[in-house]
Amino acid sequence: MNLPDLNVAVHLTRLAKTEPNRAAIHFPLRGEYQTITFQELDRLSSHLATGLLKLGFERGMRTVLMVPPSKEFFALTFALFKAGIVPVMIDPGMGIRNLGKCLGQAKPTGFIGIPKAHLARRVLGWSRSTIQKTVTTGSRLWGGKWNLKQVVAEGERHSILDPIRPGAEEIAAILFTSGS
Repeated sequence: MNLPDLNVAVHLTRLAKTEPNRAAIHFPLRGEYQTITFQELDRLSSHLATGLLKLGFERGMRTVLMVPPSKEFFALTFALFKAGIVPVMIDPGMGIRNLGKCLGQAKPTGFIGIPKAHLARRVLGWSRSTIQKTVTTGSRLWGGKWNLKQVVAEGERHSILDPIRPGAEEIAAILFTSGS
């Protein structure tokens, strides 16, 4: 059976080639709006995807993403899809107790988050028995074996991988919402 491209990240790569300088995302940064082009987003997400795989994250690995909407959030989301790593996203509006329950159900083995999320993960014991690989967007002081700069640098040392072609039965993402 000939399946269509099921990986949403393929479309980012196509747009990066056909409309490289077109704005992909406008996001708030220190009171102003910043822009990232399709080419910039594709390049950054490719370096992140490659870096994550080279550092031991694996296709199909459930990985929590706790990063607020930002350039890093969007690049990491596409990176996870490109690498076939399953993003686990939880609406923070659910509250701490429900967030812990969701993590217990998802059984993630990876965790990518801001330092505050790593601190909460460690203090509250979220997925302590399942999480094996960690990345922080900031200082490693509060958690995270690697920071984003290290992941990008690792990705830049290797050739860019094409987005994976997932099978029809593979999990694309795990999303918990508050229903709001």
